[in-house]
This record gives sequence, structure tokens and C-alpha cells, in this order.
Amino acid sequence: MSIWQRQFETPSMQVLIDGLNSDQRKAITTIRNWLKERVKGRANLSYVDVAWHWCEQYELEKNDSGDLHGVYLIPDPDGSKVAVSCSRRFFESNAVSQLPKSLHAGLGSGICVGHLAWCQWNIVNQDDAQALISMLESMLGDSAA
Repeated sequence: MSIWQRQFETPSMQVLIDGLNSDQRKAITTIRNWLKERVKGRANLSYVDVAWHWCEQYELEKNDSGDLHGVYLIPDPDGSKVAVSCSRRFFESNAVSQLPKSLHAGLGSGICVGHLAWCQWNIVNQDDAQALISMLESMLGDSAA
């Protein structure tokens, strides 16, 4: 069992990232660095559940986040993922066809709960990371500039 799955052994995010393959490590690090530079809100490493295990959560301040509410970096050694919670209105006011094609599958499997939409993507390379960052920038609007 990897450290990512061990609920009662608290790792560092860097140890979890180091457990990824090279392409995933670069992709997650790219997104993580972007989040640290662009969003207001603290990162919190916590054990979420048996699906996400350890992940780094970015909960955003409502007044500073546009339609973006939270980003969750999931350093699964079998395939890194990123989950996002955002306002449903983002998808109501932006055509899905205008978002990067590599994100469409994650949007299709997303769930709406109240006013929030929850989506998750596999992030396996830099192209995936850049596509996600592009969408996150759209969700933030001008609020993080």
C-alpha cells in the first residue's frame, strides 16, 4: 500500500508528488505552482476519503474566486487527478465546446449539487495541465489578476 493510501501516516505533498511518474509529477507541479501564484486561499493537505485518499485542497475565498470554489490535487500514483468545484453558472454562461477538448470527458461525468458543479480529470501530462489551467483562469475571471 502506497503512502498516498495510508490514512494514519501523514505524508508531505512533496513526498506524494515524488511518487508519481515523471510526466504526472511535472503536470501536477505546474498546476500546483499556478494555484500558489494565482489563487487566494491556503492549501491544506488532508485525507479525504477512500477515493481521493491524501489530496491537497485549495478552498477559495468567495469574494476573490469568481466561479471557482475549490481545487483538489489528487496525487494518485496510478494516475494523478485534479478535482474542481465551481459555480454551475460558469457552465450555464460558457459553451462547453469552447473549453479545451481534453476536459470534455471530465465535464460529462461531473455532478451538480445545489449551485455547485463538481468535476474531476486525469492529469497525466503538461497538455492536460495547461488545458486545466486555461479553464481555471476562465473560472477566476478577473478576480485573481
